[in-house]
Amino acid sequence: MARLRILWFLTAPRTASEIAQFTDVGETRARQVLAELRRRQIATETETGVRLRPKYEPLQSLAESVFDVFHTTEIKTELPESTVVWTAPHEALFTAPSFDGADSLDGTVTQTGLDQFTQWGLEFRSSSTPLYYRSTRSERTTLTAMDVIIHTLCRQVDNRRAEYSAVLLAEAVTNVTFSQDRFLRLVDHYDIKEVGQYLPPLVVASAESEKAGRRRTSGRATSVATSSGEPRESTVIRSLFPSPGRVRDTAGQYDVDISRAGEELKDAVDGSLSK
Repeated sequence: MARLRILWFLTAPRTASEIAQFTDVGETRARQVLAELRRRQIATETETGVRLRPKYEPLQSLAESVFDVFHTTEIKTELPESTVVWTAPHEALFTAPSFDGADSLDGTVTQTGLDQFTQWGLEFRSSSTPLYYRSTRSERTTLTAMDVIIHTLCRQVDNRRAEYSAVLLAEAVTNVTFSQDRFLRLVDHYDIKEVGQYLPPLVVASAESEKAGRRRTSGRATSVATSSGEPRESTVIRSLFPSPGRVRDTAGQYDVDISRAGEELKDAVDGSLSK
């Protein structure tokens, strides 16, 4: 099973330490399996890690299908009306119309996404079915602000959720619970890299908007200066992200110090976050 779990990650170059971050496969064991895959010419070494050779990429699809079937079957056995949103070797996100969480599915966090924002004093409301997170790794059953942000964006990315997630990110930064490295690993792991990586620059832009006293129309395309000073725009930004002014105003409603968060994030918003 360790080989199958490692294969799940090889859609892109991965290192043993990256794999160990999200599975119960130890770094030493992961290194051994990656070496075996290279020796058998199934995978190849790159500058950023080991990845499958093109002819063996179906192995990753097989691993993905196995874990998807496993989690979906187990969750739906207990909760027939559930919908599985995302799966990985040791974890899954799902929705369910009714779920008390008391006796079903050990390792399940019964509230995440927008419904869990109250943990940080942000009383946002969602009319959609609650999102639940299940992990067989005991240390993952207590969610951080970063986890909640990621789960919110996995479920449904829209202007409102992006706005609220930016405010929670600012809250995490000002309370020194933001880890750039952890955040980058999470957005990559959950396959929402393009969307997730824009949140830090959005918080920085919101702080600049506050300083300048500018207000932009909600939903307009936004140019954000990267660390190189070059503006960046994309279809994702234009269609899914709120204006910095709207994020700033929302943060003000919840006493979140968007200006301080923006200042503290400036050095962290480098090329790796802005690509």
